[in-house]
Amino acid sequence: MQITVGHGAIDYLELNASSTSITADDRVYINTTRVDVRGNRLTVVLPADNWTKTSDGQLTPGAPATWDPVKTGSKILEARYETTLTQITIDVAKGEIQTLRLEVDDVISTWAHFDLTADETLEADVFAIDGKGNQWAIVVNWTLDHPTMGDSSSFLEALNGDSTTFTPYFASDDPYMLTATYDDGTTVHAVSINMTVDHGFLHTVSIQGTANDADRTTGAVFELTSDFAVDFLSDLYDADSNRIASDELTWVEVNVETGEVQDITTQLLLDDMRWEATAVGEWRIEAYSISGTGFNISDSITITVLHGEAVTVDADVSLATPTAGDRVDIQVTGTDADGNQFPQDVEWTEDGAAVPTLSVITTSEGTYTYDAEVAGVHTLQYAVGGAVSTTEITVSAQSIVARLEVNLSTDSVEQLESLEVSIRAFDAFDNEIPVPGSVQVDATGRASAMMTSSDLWTITTLDDGPQTITVGVGAVRVNEEITVVGNLAGFFEAGGTLYYVGAGLLGVVSVVLLVLLVMFMRGGRDEDWDDDEYDDDDDDGPSGPTGPAPG
Repeated sequence: MQITVGHGAIDYLELNASSTSITADDRVYINTTRVDVRGNRLTVVLPADNWTKTSDGQLTPGAPATWDPVKTGSKILEARYETTLTQITIDVAKGEIQTLRLEVDDVISTWAHFDLTADETLEADVFAIDGKGNQWAIVVNWTLDHPTMGDSSSFLEALNGDSTTFTPYFASDDPYMLTATYDDGTTVHAVSINMTVDHGFLHTVSIQGTANDADRTTGAVFELTSDFAVDFLSDLYDADSNRIASDELTWVEVNVETGEVQDITTQLLLDDMRWEATAVGEWRIEAYSISGTGFNISDSITITVLHGEAVTVDADVSLATPTAGDRVDIQVTGTDADGNQFPQDVEWTEDGAAVPTLSVITTSEGTYTYDAEVAGVHTLQYAVGGAVSTTEITVSAQSIVARLEVNLSTDSVEQLESLEVSIRAFDAFDNEIPVPGSVQVDATGRASAMMTSSDLWTITTLDDGPQTITVGVGAVRVNEEITVVGNLAGFFEAGGTLYYVGAGLLGVVSVVLLVLLVMFMRGGRDEDWDDDEYDDDDDDGPSGPTGPAPG
């Protein structure tokens, strides 16, 4: 008798894996066998629903069933047959490296681009990736390259390892390339990230000013005149000496004396960073910016502005109408092209020649004294450079006579005749002044003086001989000597009535003497006539009586 014996009640389900230790690249083949209580074995095919745990792998039902792992680690596979559950554990190791992965701040960053500042750092981690996407840290070689600086690996904290830190120093618009390289013996794997580096926080501000004068004056402290300007340059750097654009600067002008502050940023930019020196004084030009750390970073230059060359000059005289002998104080003020006024030394001329009565006060600039001496209108010209001006000083003569000048129409005159006396008066500076009415004119020899005007007198003489004419004003006296030639009329006029009586008696005596002389002379002629007549009578006839005529 043939008896067919079937499988008994199930004792357990056997899962027989081709391997329980694989890599993520491998596949596991699983045979599923039903074993009854008597040990009888029966190969069964479990449907997909009977695989109650497949971990994170992919199970494909069949005889045998296949399981493709994904993640690494100990993976539990569980199957159910009838009421029996069976598990197996498969250890999945990482597969072969397919690529590398870079992460920055736990973010996948392979082939990414980063914008950094020189104050920042970048830490990169590298992982190996197998075909199933499993990743693990791996020790690689790190390199850093730059298009112009070349190998810049010195900026990396580590050149070997599963991570490194990039600490930039030099800002660059050209990107740095950070590369991780791994050679597994078959394939060289390399991945990179790019980084451009901008400057860091502002650390230093440096400004330079250069005057456009002949000396190109520069420095932290200098002086120049208001005729010139200062051209400014600025350099801004971060802590790593990377240059920063200057457009973030604010420029201010500080009046050192008053403390007044004025923002000149816009004006400087409009004037191509040229500061025009205008007002005289001490100025501080400051440039500043607030850094990212909140600090005021600044630099300054102190400039002393002196007045420029005078374009106009003006003289202030203490007295425009002085009297001879007065001293006139003069202060000359120059004005430059910016309107600054200042004491100014000048050259003085009058009618093209030097002014002899003008003196320089050496202890004070632009200060002079003018000694008024010559009466009249004096037009004084003063000049410096191209600035020329004039001032008028009208000098009046003194009213006090210091000198007299006397002119006589003649120094020899006959008695009783007249001569004219012309008088000129001068002050202490020899300026001619009107002869005052108090003038006195006297003459010796009893001459008379008659005034036509105070400066013209007539002297009529009387006594003959040397005489003196005296002209006086106050204490000033002038004596002029003349000679009076005597004459008969003068003689009698000088003698008065007595001279006329004497002259009459002399005349009578003279007439008597003259008559006696005539009679005497006639008597002599009569005798001669009688003798002649007698002689004639003798010759011609009888003579008449002789002797003197009777009575």
